[in-house]
Amino acid sequence: MEFLRDTQIDFMKYRRGFVVVSVILVLISVLAVFVHGKLNMGIDFAGGSQLTLRFQEHPEIDELRGLLESAGFQDALIQRFGEETVNEVMIKTPLAVEEEQAEAPAPAATGEETEAEDSEERRQAQVLAALDGRFNSGVIFDLNRSGSDALAAELVKLDPEGVVAEGGDTATDYYATTAAAVIAARDEDGIFTSWDEVASAEGVSATVLDALEKNTSLGGFALLAAESVGPQIGGELLQHAHHLGRERAPVAYEVLPEVRDRRRPVASPLGLGTLLTPLVVQLPDDAAKIHGRALAHSLGGPSVPCA
Repeated sequence: MEFLRDTQIDFMKYRRGFVVVSVILVLISVLAVFVHGKLNMGIDFAGGSQLTLRFQEHPEIDELRGLLESAGFQDALIQRFGEETVNEVMIKTPLAVEEEQAEAPAPAATGEETEAEDSEERRQAQVLAALDGRFNSGVIFDLNRSGSDALAAELVKLDPEGVVAEGGDTATDYYATTAAAVIAARDEDGIFTSWDEVASAEGVSATVLDALEKNTSLGGFALLAAESVGPQIGGELLQHAHHLGRERAPVAYEVLPEVRDRRRPVASPLGLGTLLTPLVVQLPDDAAKIHGRALAHSLGGPSVPCA
């Protein structure tokens, strides 16, 4: 079955109309930017926090979004990270600009950066607290969110092996080694999902394991990474992005008047004299000769014969 019989469409006949439509759409886009007031940029440019979490069970994105919205994070961006079976999510929250301005109306430059960092740390803690209410209710000492120093201190307090009575730093050193082994075992997968995984840690005795099971918990999620981008850093990244092309790919070339007038400048992006020959021969003879010699000289190489 043939739907289009005549495919000889003269698009150029309607070029003026297409140009008008394109200009209108561009103007609407520019106007929308000013009406909206700002571009919806990511935290890399606008500033904010990024948390990478791994859950014991498969997390529902809608449920997480509801928890954060209830905690006041209406603009939080939540997305799965990595393979779906690893139960990882990434949570991004934008910078609280209004909060910073209210707390520090006229601080020094260094004070602004410190205040922004403190604000983002508080917001990260608020995000984790909102999730704790759902996934870590009733959790005491969380092995999935504790570091080796905190775990060592907890083991010294529990003293399941009875080494504190020996005095000195014996207990501290002993339990520090055990704690480091437990945390290293956890970091292999990012989270403990069962006590069998804790028991597999090197140097964990049955006595220590029993004390951990009775006095600690395996929380519902683990914090794998926490990153913050302040407004100053975000602004520098945005400014850098505007010039990224020129900064990452510097071009060594000259545009002589003869070449510029004919709209055929010659450039060697890699700065290699061997690339000049196939490029400059495309120019009119007079301009090619002049430009070939000037560019080869600027690169420190011999003049390129173009005639």
